[in-house]
Amino acid sequence: MEIIDIYLSLDTAIYVGVSEAVGSLIHEVLKQVSIIDVGERSIVRVAVDYGSGKPRFAINLPTARNDLWEYLWRRRIKVKIYLEVPAPDQRGDDLEPAV
Repeated sequence: MEIIDIYLSLDTAIYVGVSEAVGSLIHEVLKQVSIIDVGERSIVRVAVDYGSGKPRFAINLPTARNDLWEYLWRRRIKVKIYLEVPAPDQRGDDLEPAV
């Protein structure tokens, strides 16, 4: 699989909302790549009690790529999400690795 930073491709397009030209550009890029790196994101708690006493969490996507998210959302394209948790020495926390 090829990884590409789609932000660079979209940033060169002329933005007039979600225009036909931007939609065409996104369509062409998505035909060539299957992984889009969204950079480091934080997990946020959006509700403490989301029914049955369970909290609800979300990962916010970068707003600089809203045209891409809009394209995927309008076409009801499902995506797979993969999380990479950095090694303990790169996280900046005091947690010891689990044994």
